[in-house]
Amino acid sequence: MRPAPIIAVVALAGTVAAAQLTGSTASPHRPPSHVTAPVRHMTLVCPNLTGEPGTNVVTTAVIADVARALVPPSTSTGRVTTTVLKGAHSHPHVAALSPAGVIPGATANNGARAIAASGSIAATIVADQVTLVGAGRYRSLTNARCVPPSADWWFAGADGRVGYDDNLYVANPTDTAADVSVSVWSAKGQLTPPRLASVPIPPRSSVYIPVATVTPDAATLALHVHATSGAVTAALIDHRLQGVTPLGSDWIPATEAPARSLVVPGYPTGSGTRNLVIANPGDADATVNLKVVSGSGSFAPSGANQVVVPAGKTRIVDLSRAFAGSTGAATVQSDQPVVAQGLAVTTAAPKLSDLMWLAAIPPLTGPGAFADGHVPDGGGSALLLTAPQGAAQVRLTSLNGFHSTVTVPAGRSIALGTTGFNDVPIALSGLVVTPVGSAPVYVTRTMQLNGAHGALTTSEAVLSLPSAVELPVVTEDPRTAIRSAG
Repeated sequence: MRPAPIIAVVALAGTVAAAQLTGSTASPHRPPSHVTAPVRHMTLVCPNLTGEPGTNVVTTAVIADVARALVPPSTSTGRVTTTVLKGAHSHPHVAALSPAGVIPGATANNGARAIAASGSIAATIVADQVTLVGAGRYRSLTNARCVPPSADWWFAGADGRVGYDDNLYVANPTDTAADVSVSVWSAKGQLTPPRLASVPIPPRSSVYIPVATVTPDAATLALHVHATSGAVTAALIDHRLQGVTPLGSDWIPATEAPARSLVVPGYPTGSGTRNLVIANPGDADATVNLKVVSGSGSFAPSGANQVVVPAGKTRIVDLSRAFAGSTGAATVQSDQPVVAQGLAVTTAAPKLSDLMWLAAIPPLTGPGAFADGHVPDGGGSALLLTAPQGAAQVRLTSLNGFHSTVTVPAGRSIALGTTGFNDVPIALSGLVVTPVGSAPVYVTRTMQLNGAHGALTTSEAVLSLPSAVELPVVTEDPRTAIRSAG
């Protein structure tokens, strides 16, 4: 599971009175009741807002308060502000926002942006950024979810070789300094770049690390960003080139921490390579059993149903023949904890291709949401849903009143286009996906655009909204006393 976000909450003060003891007539102790604290503060970080209308680079960052789209609808109160974090690519700035809207000032070289919410709106706010680069060496469509700070971040799929221009962004939206260490594994084994042993991140700042400068010529990298002090956000972008020809770019989303059971959903329909990157950060070889959950069913891919990933190494598994142009998910069962990440390369021969990176994510345990699904220049958007075990249902609701219930057959994946319900368009902003029933379901949102020079693609996982925090039970124990010295 991905590490729980750092969420500030307002503790609910309360005491449990002990029963008075009066000999044999003493009242029995009442069992202590559980107390929860609502989410009242949230900080989200968008990793790198770059772009300027009228150029080849345009970034749109959207914040949405989805309270009204919950079932039943709710209301939220509070305040949202944004701050550009200091760093090599940014300038300090604070702007007040309405509960939902486009982040102002998303201009060139704005760097990382922190979004701070206080009040009940903190539990229902989501944000993401979409960048369209129409031409040039970084031509691509990329999407990144704006995320809260945490102590640990895992990625698999970066590369330090010639032809790759990958960058790791680490941001500290808090008022105290943070320090991170970055562990790295490659196809040949674990690496120990000295520059990554301790990386200071000043308060309200972001830094970026070119991967090739710390792991030159290293292939198929897995990274673990660990905050040894403080809490940070981490984001990794993958740019690929052949000479001066762009081969696509995308953010590699943070994936789940090492586990024995993982699901990587969101492989899109269409032609192109479909890979699964597996990293084994442990000391023992991992035997990994794979299944593909596609539109036609769940099955073990021929020739790749079981693979061995040596200790401390990474491995790429080609699942192109297994998916055969269908949407779906890859499931991982391993005898050792591993990390998994998916890659879909969309081709439009003889034109240029683009990348779509996918993360291992947990199933929805409550309402999940994304802020925006509008594709620049009129492209298409879709929801991809996977139910690897039993048949699952989800309820779709949006801020503009759209609602529908969708069933995902057991052991299958389905794709819903934006006009998939009797030609009624799915709302593309502030969409909430709520699981109905107990069968696990995994959801991603994809974007695809047929650009003048070829395919443009990207995606975003739909993750559960934060829920109230259960506080430890505190009881008064009359048997405990403090004796003062005198």
